[in-house]
Amino acid sequence: MSTTITVTSAAELNQALSQAKGGETILLAAGDYGALNLSANYASTVTIKSADANAPATITAMNVNNASNIAFEDLNFDYSFNGEAKSYRPFSIVNSSNITVDNSTFSGDVATGVSATADGYGWGQGLFVFRSDNINVTNNEFHDWLKGMYVGISTDVTVSGNNLHSISEDGMFYENIQGAVIEGNYIHDFARNPNSAGHGDFIQFSRLTGVSTDIIIRDNVLDMGSGDWAQSIFMGNGKIVQPYQNVLIENNTIYNGHTHGISVSGTDGLTIANNTVLAVPGALTGGVSIPKISVAGGSTNVTIYQNVVSQINGYSGQPDWNVTDNALVQTHQYDNVFTYYATGAQDGYNQYGVIPGSIVDNLNAGSDLAQLFPFSYDAWVGTATSGGTTQPGGGTTQPGGGTTQPDSGTTQPDSGTTQPDSGTTQPDSGTTQPDSGTTQPDSGTTQPDSGTTQPDSGTTQPDSGTTQPDSGTTQPDSGKTQPDSGTTQPDSGTTQPDSGTTQPDSGTTRPDSGTTQPDSGVTQPDSSQSSQMMFDDFVLDIGGLLNQDEIGLKGDTTVVNTGSGPVVEFDGKDDYLNLGRLEEFSGSSELGFTIEFARDEADGSAQRLVWNHQKIGLILKDDGLVVKVANNDAKFHKGFKAKDIGLNDLEKHEITVLVDEDEDRLQVLVDDQVVIDETGVDFDFSDVNNRNWTIGSQWRADIDGEVSSFAIDDEVEFVDTTVFDNALIA
Repeated sequence: MSTTITVTSAAELNQALSQAKGGETILLAAGDYGALNLSANYASTVTIKSADANAPATITAMNVNNASNIAFEDLNFDYSFNGEAKSYRPFSIVNSSNITVDNSTFSGDVATGVSATADGYGWGQGLFVFRSDNINVTNNEFHDWLKGMYVGISTDVTVSGNNLHSISEDGMFYENIQGAVIEGNYIHDFARNPNSAGHGDFIQFSRLTGVSTDIIIRDNVLDMGSGDWAQSIFMGNGKIVQPYQNVLIENNTIYNGHTHGISVSGTDGLTIANNTVLAVPGALTGGVSIPKISVAGGSTNVTIYQNVVSQINGYSGQPDWNVTDNALVQTHQYDNVFTYYATGAQDGYNQYGVIPGSIVDNLNAGSDLAQLFPFSYDAWVGTATSGGTTQPGGGTTQPGGGTTQPDSGTTQPDSGTTQPDSGTTQPDSGTTQPDSGTTQPDSGTTQPDSGTTQPDSGTTQPDSGTTQPDSGTTQPDSGKTQPDSGTTQPDSGTTQPDSGTTQPDSGTTRPDSGTTQPDSGVTQPDSSQSSQMMFDDFVLDIGGLLNQDEIGLKGDTTVVNTGSGPVVEFDGKDDYLNLGRLEEFSGSSELGFTIEFARDEADGSAQRLVWNHQKIGLILKDDGLVVKVANNDAKFHKGFKAKDIGLNDLEKHEITVLVDEDEDRLQVLVDDQVVIDETGVDFDFSDVNNRNWTIGSQWRADIDGEVSSFAIDDEVEFVDTTVFDNALIA
């Protein structure tokens, strides 16, 4: 049984920690607890949190070293400048594992008495993580630092839902990471020092100490706002020549004034998809640079699709690159494509909405976050991240309020009214970077206003000339490199599930259910199918669900006929089955789907099984699963989890997901057993912008397993026993 202990002083806190075994919750009364040094390995998680999140306890320094199973919640990590070096790290996690920092504030400070050029700008590093494993940094606020956070030589790192602002150099700096999810963060309004040689990055990766692998960067908003420009997502070079591996950069929204919008050096296995990369209003006058997507030409297995950006650099016909359906929009065309709901100079943040019928809308391109209006950044970031008056979501000082942004007026030079001549000093600022700017993609020759003369814009980028505004209706090359590129998908709903006559295996018996489907009489497993999809060792028998020419295939594909129907074979990199938007389900308040699968390797890897971005998704993870459903109580990426339920084996399993937003209920069954039954959440997915439904993963190169059927419906009937109710596909 867990124990709750309340402490009121540093001495009591240290005593409670020394006596803890595992499972305890230590509540800190409001007050200053000074420096915390912790080196303990607990049997299970020990939670250290404020007794009252609205009156958080303060920690002035923290060193977690050789420790494990510790969670920090609702705390104020507060640094006050006292003449330290700019590399000072007051809060560190080193050589540790299973550490979580959640819903807390990392309050930095500005330098004073250092020099005329340094004084008044953020100092030190907010959070330092080194040589650690399974680290979670979630729902925190970072402000007034030189660098918001550094993470190096670590594995399985999750950084999500954080709010970073008023930073003078790097928001997040990563190097030598094996497994990272950087998701749902709001990084904005930097307060850079124009007299410093240091450059600014919202998110930076380096290869100074080693190569990073298995990286996800998604659902982030990077907004220059009323602050200063910085490089947005920059994965640079460094001393190590090996490529990054398995990188997904997806559904990010970038409003900025630097040419490095998304820049990635040598990579093996890279997907850049559905990002919106836009210039701030100042760029329209040529005063700052226009952000672009740039990938080193020597990268392998690259997919760049459905992005909104002015220019894509690096593609010159490489056979293992797939560059399709990107909306290349120049700044002088913005008025024909976007509605300006807010701009940084006026509102403190940017919101460009997509005009219906524009090229962006026609291609279903760009981030969901740029299409949901009215859109509140503070609601998106989350609630009560700092416990004080400047917390995002607190309602009193919402980011984007213009006059009440945290620290937006007191520490940001030029206060957003004039952008500090960024166009003249920012190009090639990478020459002083640790990532040897001389080899950075897009190193400066294509910066200010280069979008109007895009090199190779028509000859070497598939669709690069056909996806400009006003060309969406003709797109002569739109299907050239993508089988079933989507032009026939929207109408494929007539043969999608629920049409009555084309339900996958609708006349068969569900495995192990013991009962028969409507019109049953033939057993389902191993029955003769009309089509079959193979994803490396990932197989989908889709029966009469779709004809071959109605399937949206991604990646390198070949089609063969085995006598029982066409088999689509993938090479396992960035390959998946795209079912299109399935418009008949777009506004449904109920959704239910069932999928069968078997892992080929019991490696516990994270694998997407079913996905409709920001609406609903199903992921395998470790020995359990995560179901993500849009709701009004938490961000989409949080998800609902069932752990340790026996899914990390080689057996065939069946997962059914049922959700009803009117009843506010989510139910998940695994092999006819209810593993999730959630009724305390305000589900709200019917109004979410409808995206393509996909089966399989869009980024992992090591997806293995077998899928033998998939069914979907917009009417669900929840079950109250462990016996599966056949109403799902009735």
